[in-house]
Amino acid sequence: MKAEYSAAARDELFETIEYYETQTEDLGLRFLEHVESAIARAVASPFIGAALSVPGTEVVRLIRPAVFPYKLPYVVRDEILLILAVAHQRRKPRYWLDRIGPGG
Repeated sequence: MKAEYSAAARDELFETIEYYETQTEDLGLRFLEHVESAIARAVASPFIGAALSVPGTEVVRLIRPAVFPYKLPYVVRDEILLILAVAHQRRKPRYWLDRIGPGG
């Protein structure tokens, strides 16, 4: 199994890294390391993330990188773990729901 980001999630990841870099040198890099570590755990055990009930859709799971207030909703499709969003835990809950469809 391998992980992939949806295009929107990739954009969010880069935007968040850039934001953290403006706050403190290397903070963006530390954020990325925590995100990649969380994703590696999910790739190794795809059903580790908490299941989120979204009626009428495939199962969405959530993992959280350590230290940072973000969540990474994902779906498992064949041998792909698709990251739907890099979402701040306290902003716009579930804004990424429209990304669940076939194209992610």
